[in-house]
Amino acid sequence: MPPKDSHIAFTRWQVRTALHRRQLPADLVYDAELIMAELATNALKHTVTPEIYCALQLQRQAIRVSVTDHGAAQAPALTTPVPAAQWPPATGWGLHVVEALATQWGTQSVGRGRRYTWAELHHHCPGTP
Repeated sequence: MPPKDSHIAFTRWQVRTALHRRQLPADLVYDAELIMAELATNALKHTVTPEIYCALQLQRQAIRVSVTDHGAAQAPALTTPVPAAQWPPATGWGLHVVEALATQWGTQSVGRGRRYTWAELHHHCPGTP
């Protein structure tokens, strides 16, 4: 997707639609959707190229959401969020949300300045290999 804020909602819709088709529990669908939005928003905020690649993989024991971008040289990492009482409004919470919801998550350099950031939600997904 092109790095535009309006594409985050479309990406959330795609995740929701794909997981609803698998008849997965609503809370799992919502968590996957929110994690994808957070990862995509981080990529959007830090990318230096015109495209971000989002992926959803359904496995028997997990759902994996991932984003690949040409981001900053520094890997995504948990930071101390800015409190809501300060200005600008609260920021820096995205990876804390991912950390709280995902079973595991990580990031790696995949060459040519590209970064692959992923998160997994463990759950039995009927009908997947």
